[in-house]
Amino acid sequence: MLRITNRTAGRRALLVLEGRLVGEWVQVLKEECAARAKKGRDLSLDLSGLTFVDQDGIALLRQLKGLNASFIECPAFVAALCRTRGDGHAEGHSENDWSSNLRQADARKPSGGIKRGSAG
Repeated sequence: MLRITNRTAGRRALLVLEGRLVGEWVQVLKEECAARAKKGRDLSLDLSGLTFVDQDGIALLRQLKGLNASFIECPAFVAALCRTRGDGHAEGHSENDWSSNLRQADARKPSGGIKRGSAG
């Protein structure tokens, strides 16, 4: 379960996340962020209450971060996962308009997986 508390004031939307960002909750968070984007608000996420994030949750957080959302009180495990792709390499983002790119999130899937060479 994920609790999302809205602490929006003026142009700044602050969403406080508590619990597990997994499964259907990833879509719920995406919709909450998109609703604030439509209103032209700057997005900040307080991640201090996250206890677990699955692969889809990390993909969404990476996308939001790459689209200029700010993270407040980000746990070390979340920060580490957001800095790497599924293959362990650093992830880079160049998008600037997170509101328009968030609508395309369903089309993007992380390319996770481990490459293994065959022993010969």
